[in-house]
Amino acid sequence: MSEFIKACPTSQVKEGEGKLVSIEGVPVAIFNVNGEYSAIHNLCTHQGAPLCEGHIDDGKVACPWHGWEFDVKTGECQFPNKNVKSFDVKVEDDYVFVKVK
Repeated sequence: MSEFIKACPTSQVKEGEGKLVSIEGVPVAIFNVNGEYSAIHNLCTHQGAPLCEGHIDDGKVACPWHGWEFDVKTGECQFPNKNVKSFDVKVEDDYVFVKVK
C-alpha cells in the first residue's frame, strides 16, 4: 500500500512557482498556485524538460523548452495522449506530503 512521503516544507514552494523533489526515485514537480499545492511528474512528455522550471499561468505550467502546457493538478496536456502523471498531495504541519504510487 502506498503512503504519503514528506517532500519538503511549504516555505520552499513559493507562490506561482514549482520545486523539484525526488520521491522514491521519481522526479516530482510540486507547485503552489494560490496557496494550493499540487504535484505532477517533472519531465515533459515532449522532450523531457523540467516542468518545475516552467512558467505558471491560470493553473497550467508551460514547459520551459517548447511551451507545452500541463495542468498542475491533473497533469493533463494540451495535446492528446501526452499527459504527465499527477500525484496525491496533502499538507500537514507546514510540510508537503506526496503519494507517488
